[in-house]
Amino acid sequence: MSTEKNVFNKLFSNEKVELASQKFEFAIYDDVKALLNIASASVKKADAADQKAFKLKDSLNATIIESKQLSASAADLIKKSNAIMANLRENAKMFGFDIKTTDAYKLNEELLRSIEALDKYSGLGKVIAGQIITN
Repeated sequence: MSTEKNVFNKLFSNEKVELASQKFEFAIYDDVKALLNIASASVKKADAADQKAFKLKDSLNATIIESKQLSASAADLIKKSNAIMANLRENAKMFGFDIKTTDAYKLNEELLRSIEALDKYSGLGKVIAGQIITN
């Protein structure tokens, strides 16, 4: 009987150890599975954030290009304004009148303020874009 008792004791003790290790392995498996789910969800969120960032980058680049074009437009308007004012000065010399009293001069002053605003805003756009890119 003692041999039979020893066999049963060993048999039952091995089963308990085996079950305990299985239970422990399942707990670790569940922990790893939970972490994998979190990681998978994080990967999806990171991918969505990257896609959003690329779209914003494309939009920002388009805005910078537009801003540069508007800046160039402001420079062109200043050249044209200067040419018109030079012509007005010549006429004023020739005919002896004060250009500051003319409607063309007053309108040109308004044009220069408008060009200054255009240049300011397009320059501001470049500054903001530069800050975004460096941050």
